[in-house]
Amino acid sequence: MYIEEVLTAQTLTETVEAAGVINPITEVIIGSQVSGMIVALYADFNSEVKKGQLLAEIDTSLFEAQVEQARANLKNAKASYNQAKSIADND
Repeated sequence: MYIEEVLTAQTLTETVEAAGVINPITEVIIGSQVSGMIVALYADFNSEVKKGQLLAEIDTSLFEAQVEQARANLKNAKASYNQAKSIADND
């Protein structure tokens, strides 16, 4: 006795549930040498990043102000030196 059946294509789906902890391949702790307000962020938590990739930008206005202050102090010191040198040369 033979049974004839027509075959039809079907999609088989299998669902697996599991409990556990997912660990990253590599975990890196990031810090900075300076502190400040972040003005732009180029990576998000758990984003894949590459070596040399810019991750964030810190507001530079405070540092720029410190540089300008240092330049003004240097200019003032040079003027004071020149004034003292001129007085010493005339004595």
